[in-house]
Amino acid sequence: MLISPNELNAVKEESIALMELAWEISKSRKEFESLNELQESIENSAEFKKKLQEHTKRFFWINYGYRGPAYSDEEFINAIFEAFKNQMNLGEELKKLKNAPVELEKMQAAYLAELQLKESDLLLVESAKDFLFMKMYRIDVRHKTNFTLDVIFEALSEKIGLSKEDLRNSMMDEIRSYIEGISSAKKKELEQRREYFVALLDKGRLSFFYGKDAREFVAMHIIEKQQKEAESVSEIRGQSACPGKASGPVKIVLRVEDIHKVERGDVLVAIMTIPDFVPAMAKAVAFVTDTGGITCHAAIVAREMSKPCIVGARNATKVLKEGEIIEVDATHGIVRKIGARAQQVV
Repeated sequence: MLISPNELNAVKEESIALMELAWEISKSRKEFESLNELQESIENSAEFKKKLQEHTKRFFWINYGYRGPAYSDEEFINAIFEAFKNQMNLGEELKKLKNAPVELEKMQAAYLAELQLKESDLLLVESAKDFLFMKMYRIDVRHKTNFTLDVIFEALSEKIGLSKEDLRNSMMDEIRSYIEGISSAKKKELEQRREYFVALLDKGRLSFFYGKDAREFVAMHIIEKQQKEAESVSEIRGQSACPGKASGPVKIVLRVEDIHKVERGDVLVAIMTIPDFVPAMAKAVAFVTDTGGITCHAAIVAREMSKPCIVGARNATKVLKEGEIIEVDATHGIVRKIGARAQQVV
């Protein structure tokens, strides 16, 4: 709480701006039976349509991640519809979002008054707040950079005859050699990289494995060890990033493509979280990550959403199984296996 930044990052700014639009729409109509009804209502209003387009132009990059895609009007309309569907009091929610920095500042002032920290400790607190804000700002910059990079890849794709996917799987020096005409792309190798890819740093030496070789390396050095570990472990320990306790079925999210699996009441388990995971995190009752500390993305989002979160659990994604019922005791940093797997709907 003490080191949470008071400044609004882009994600919070977008949430406030979108809730303002939802609140304005709600003044003309309180409910929408379907997404199509909401879309038609916005389409038929020059004012709402213009504001939505301005919102998209300002925040299209917000969850671009490493691979995109950029948001269109449709994604933001979906988010507005979710707010209506969840029967939120939009006016109260907007007020809460806008007042959050002020409320945070009040709580921080109360804690500081109680703790009576030395000047040197206060400087550390302020430095930590700045550091945390810069971590979030760094993510915003990464989204914009990756979007710009994809635009460049699109142009390069036409010039040198490689797909964007091939360029994404090429090393920087390889791309330079394609452009300069020094060498041509090894199509088969790029296909293998897309299929499976391992980079190994051992005693300062970097090695790469692709396709079948990569799978064999992982099977030999990692999977067998993980399977033995999983059978003997009944609880996992990590660092508490946001206190609380929650139980639910495990949903392992390793890629953006996995977020559709997460339903309300699930526990999201990941190596680490990225902004692309936020829609799934909003549904989950708790988060557990293999890596990270109290200033990582999962920790920040957990505190914003007031959800139990354990980070630095090391091997949670390997030991826990999809659908398995677990208890997340984030107050004490313990994850316990408490039941068999929930039935999976395919």
